[in-house]
Amino acid sequence: MVMNGILLFLVLQKPEQVDKPPRQFLSDRLDFNREQLLKFEEFDQEHHQRMREIDNSSRRLKELLFADLGKKRFSQQETDSIAESIGVLTKERELEVLRYFNKVEAICTSDQKRRLRQIVLQVFRRPPGKGRHPGPPPHGPAPPPRSE
Repeated sequence: MVMNGILLFLVLQKPEQVDKPPRQFLSDRLDFNREQLLKFEEFDQEHHQRMREIDNSSRRLKELLFADLGKKRFSQQETDSIAESIGVLTKERELEVLRYFNKVEAICTSDQKRRLRQIVLQVFRRPPGKGRHPGPPPHGPAPPPRSE
């Protein structure tokens, strides 16, 4: 959620760069040099792969939980177990985002660290609906449209 908010903030601050990949907004805004950019690209790819894995696992559990909505498919204990597993994945997602930004900060100069903190603080100060999306960022293909 935090990363999505930061990326959305960056898009809104620099609308002329909307056609750039989301990860490029952060590296552009922090003005990474070549060495920093190589390090960033390496852990950025790992991060996005990890986020996709977490999102896919969470999505599968939610599909399992809600597939037969209204039918008694699972016992309360089984339902609680699935919900707890989704909670564990949500926690892991947030920790992954924190680890990601710690890695970003680790390659930054003092001035870049200051700018990174400003970006993050501005995102946290925005209420949902004001350029901050309340849900998780998209990682991977969008789900198919619902048929009604």
